[in-house]
Amino acid sequence: MGVGVHCERPWSEVLEASVKKAVENGSTYDWKLLLALPKLCLRSPPRGGKKKKIQRLRTTEWMMGLLCRARQGKWAELVAEAKAAEKKTGHKTGGGERMVRERVMMLVEEGQYSKAVKALLSEGVCEAGEKVIEELRGKHPQRDEWKKVAEQKEGPGESSEWSFNEDEVWKALKGFPRGTAPGGSGGRAQHWLDALEILPGSGFWVCTQLANGRAPGDVAQWMAGAPVFPLKKKGGGGIRPIAVGEVLRRLVGRLLVNKPEIKEKTAELFEKVGQLGVGVKGGAEIAVQLMVGEEEQKRLGRP
Repeated sequence: MGVGVHCERPWSEVLEASVKKAVENGSTYDWKLLLALPKLCLRSPPRGGKKKKIQRLRTTEWMMGLLCRARQGKWAELVAEAKAAEKKTGHKTGGGERMVRERVMMLVEEGQYSKAVKALLSEGVCEAGEKVIEELRGKHPQRDEWKKVAEQKEGPGESSEWSFNEDEVWKALKGFPRGTAPGGSGGRAQHWLDALEILPGSGFWVCTQLANGRAPGDVAQWMAGAPVFPLKKKGGGGIRPIAVGEVLRRLVGRLLVNKPEIKEKTAELFEKVGQLGVGVKGGAEIAVQLMVGEEEQKRLGRP
């Protein structure tokens, strides 16, 4: 769920306070709390039957109440309520069609009509039965070594100290397509944009910490993990697993690959394995079009 205009200021204050705690204290609890903020503070209000108009009117009031309690530090209450709400939504039936319908309605409410039409015409998501889950695990194996990852966590591996400024973070966030899917935490790029527009400091603080390996190792499974969705293949040809990573991790990745030194090393690495179009906008497409043009010239008998 997005942040309403009236909730942007309290949301930015809650996010900035949580980022400061995570950066300064460095505890696993504070980092997990930071990742959990969208599900704790930006939850939709309970459904009120078919009274959609009343539902929309009370969303702002509901969210303001959640954010107010977050500012008061009532995290135990918010966590308990979020868990109860998750259980209720998690036991609904009719997974495939219901998920498509909810996605279409969400896109319409956000004004993304072209994406809503595409979602409506897509094959949809498979219902999560035992067979589907088994097939998902076969195609997208789960990692069960997170404890080892936490124990062996190291720094950046080199003497480089990565740092970012407000403009870099803002441009990287703006680079996410509108309506980009959230990871397991429910955090969206738009959530960060709404907050940083008012209090810009928190973005580069948290990104710098993550880029330099200063987050607790126990957070790795939450930051680097991703929920996997079983999309239906066209023509009934099985399922296609789609993993959706955390926006915060993807943001740090965007910031790092835009650094000149990273770009150079990446280009060298990919060139060694014969990768085309590295570091050139539309480079691979240019190479393909050149080959197509060459074949066309040969077909026409031209030199």
